Amino acid sequence: MAYAIEGYEKNPEFRGFTISGEGARLLPPPERPALKMEFIGNSITCGYGTEETDPSVGFSYDTENHTLGYAYLTARALNADFNVVARSGIGMYRSFGGPREGTPEQRMPVEYDRTLIYNPDHYWNHSSFHPDIICINLGTNDTSLDNYDIDRFELAYRKFLTHLRMLHPQAKIVLLTGSMLRGQALADVKGALDRLADPEKQIYRFDMSEQTGELGYGADYHPSRAQAARMAEELTAYLRDNLL
Repeated sequence: MAYAIEGYEKNPEFRGFTISGEGARLLPPPERPALKMEFIGNSITCGYGTEETDPSVGFSYDTENHTLGYAYLTARALNADFNVVARSGIGMYRSFGGPREGTPEQRMPVEYDRTLIYNPDHYWNHSSFHPDIICINLGTNDTSLDNYDIDRFELAYRKFLTHLRMLHPQAKIVLLTGSMLRGQALADVKGALDRLADPEKQIYRFDMSEQTGELGYGADYHPSRAQAARMAEELTAYLRDNLL
């Protein structure tokens, strides 16, 4: 069974399993893929709204399906073992609708190290999973409602990259945009990410397609199932051609 929604109040629990029937036995686990990936992002990475075709419909767990999102599809296309750290509304320095100065206690650099996003008492053991490739898709919420400071965004992003490099010194890090940013906000985020990219330090850049509506929309004008598939195709091709 797949857990394909965000863990707000619906935190998953593993309570064990039983086997029954004559001769029933556990089989050896399948060999895990050699390639390891991590995706860090917001609602787009979560798969928010991918089960919906009416953009006027708001968020619900019924219309969120991570397995239809670009991150899941990319990892599967590359036969990768992968980890996802994402939640709707999150930003690098400012989460959705927050003040221009930022939301210091509600942003990805604060929540990234937690096992449960709202519980700081249980920190994630990063040594349990060292990704070969880390894809970051943040900036949409930082620039939400045109109330943002791009310099603060860039500074917070730079600090977070330093933290990631300390945790995963060998990882190739890809700074992404797509697909909900547009206009001046898109240009500002692209500019900041271009300044942060440094191939010599294994920090790379890639922009997935901006959504235009030709592939429809999901809930709240998030990427449709078809848009997410296009994003995955583009990112998969980029990674295969440049980093693998």
